[in-house]
Amino acid sequence: MAKDAVKKAGAKAAAVKRPANDGYVPFAVRFKAWWEGVDAAALMHKGAPPPAPAAAGISVESEPEEDEGRWSSGRLSLCQRLWETGDGDEVVHPGGADYTVELAKPMALDNSKSAADLSAGLGGGTRKLAASLDLWITGFESDSELADHAMALSRKHGHERRAPIAALDEESFDLGEKRMDGVLMRERLFRFHNKQRALDCVFRALKPRGHLVLTDFVLADEAAAEDPAVSGWLKREAAFGPTGREPALWTKADVKKALVAKKLDLRIFEDESEKYLGMIRGGWAHFVDGLDKGEMTRRFVDDMMREAEYWLHLGRALESGKLIYLRAHAIRGGETL
Repeated sequence: MAKDAVKKAGAKAAAVKRPANDGYVPFAVRFKAWWEGVDAAALMHKGAPPPAPAAAGISVESEPEEDEGRWSSGRLSLCQRLWETGDGDEVVHPGGADYTVELAKPMALDNSKSAADLSAGLGGGTRKLAASLDLWITGFESDSELADHAMALSRKHGHERRAPIAALDEESFDLGEKRMDGVLMRERLFRFHNKQRALDCVFRALKPRGHLVLTDFVLADEAAAEDPAVSGWLKREAAFGPTGREPALWTKADVKKALVAKKLDLRIFEDESEKYLGMIRGGWAHFVDGLDKGEMTRRFVDDMMREAEYWLHLGRALESGKLIYLRAHAIRGGETL
């Protein structure tokens, strides 16, 4: 997020009136502290020496209600505002539905082919692929709660057969053998405990000359796991992600080795960290620009700051160069690079 976007958010939120002495740190202060990596309480007391940045980075005033789960209606709405790039996108990850279509383009899918999306999210990208290509595609989402929301939307739009979304259990999922012309797996492998099993299942599912498009977060090298920015994001992933544990990341070389071992024809294998960072910054800048002071309730601000903390940590890890956003496209059969 650009610093001018931060200033806009602070200015809008500063107009929100809070009860005196209720102990709540104003949003403008919290947002500034979040961006600068200092403790918000220090900014409330002029003249106090700034402490070292808190491990969490942001002070969140309240936790979600127990019965709301990870994907409350408020969080779903907030994430859609952050990441949708067009009307009706229905996505909760950077890039909008168009980015899913862009990633799938090298697979040359059409209505004569079958495909799987192993990172469906809220299903907007999966449904857009089905609609734009007249394609039959099965979506999978490893966050079971999010998968339920996604399938409800597929039913709502009449895509329950053409683009169904199901929960994916990494320990038991099986796509069959030589059934898929294309498999898309974006920002998902890093969360799998048994990455090799996942790739084995995908490879087995591909037809001869079937395509795999994979994007993922990987380490630049083995030592990168100890980098403070990377370790900070990994801790945040454990607290914020659906698995509740820190991912055991592969290096960029590990991923290439695993793909080459399958004798996949590796067409694309690129570091696209800057592009992904641009999507993160663009989403937050657009979101902040659309904020209205009337919606700045305590709950909304808490939800927003909780979301912002995760993406700030991920952004800093990518900016360090120690964490890489990798894009790969491979075809079953033939020789590799």
